[in-house]
Parts: sequence; structure tokens; C-alpha cells
Amino acid sequence: MKISATPTKTIAIAARIQSEWDTVDFAIVHMGDGFITELKERLAAMQLVKHLNNFSTLTFWDSTDGYYCFGDTTADLEAALQVSEWVYLDIPDNEIDGFTQAEQRIDSDALRIRSDGSFCFVGYGKHTSEEVWTSDVPCQVIIDQYEPEIVTA
Repeated sequence: MKISATPTKTIAIAARIQSEWDTVDFAIVHMGDGFITELKERLAAMQLVKHLNNFSTLTFWDSTDGYYCFGDTTADLEAALQVSEWVYLDIPDNEIDGFTQAEQRIDSDALRIRSDGSFCFVGYGKHTSEEVWTSDVPCQVIIDQYEPEIVTA
């Protein structure tokens, strides 16, 4: 795994869990063309309603690729996420399999688009309902990095 200074299709986002016994430190998100297209559409939908009184977020059923804890193989990532709330990763899929996952199964994962144009993920423990969430990521930064790659028919 390498922290990348240039955009990649995978990001790690700082994450937390509301739990006295479980730990979550980060989430991994693979951003294929479908993710970017949907993010752009969701951001456009939010723009239509953000002027309404008391508007906060739009929520969509969506999920990260997993919630993980820091360990021996993620020391560089831990250091990077202390400086920035999210980073690009250059990482083979099989390396992710070696990361330590949260002890409880996260269920009911959702992506929230905030009125400031950022997104985050929120989920809940299947058996405990303990909330897990990621830090905010600016939608437009992600869209601008990848929009030229999206080809529409």
C-alpha cells in the first residue's frame, strides 16, 4: 500500500465508531466510474434543495468497501490520516484482505451528501446499532479529478 499524491480510484477516509468495546479507524472506498457518476448526480440533487430552511443532508443507501482498524501494516496510513481526513491509496485488492476489520458487522450503510457539498458514510452495527461514520470528503474535488475519464454514450 502506498499513499498517493496523485488521484487514484481508491481512497481511505478517517472513521470512528460510537462503541465502548469496538474500534474503527478508517474506511476504504473504491471509486469506479459508476460511483463518480452517482456522486455527481447526488450532488446535483442536493443543489436543488439546499436552499430550503433547515436542510441538512440527503441520504442514499450506499456503502464503503469496509471499515478497518489500524495495525502493523497500516502505519503509513495512520500517519497520513492524522494530517488529512482522507487520502488516495495505491493498493492491490488482496492487500486490503489483510487489514483488521471492526469486530461487529456494519449494517445499514448510507452515503450522506451535506449542504456544504461534502459526503460521508454512516452505518450501524447489525446487532448493537452502534453508529460508525467517516469524515467528510468534498464531492467536487473527487468529481473534478475523475470527470474527464467518464465517457457517456
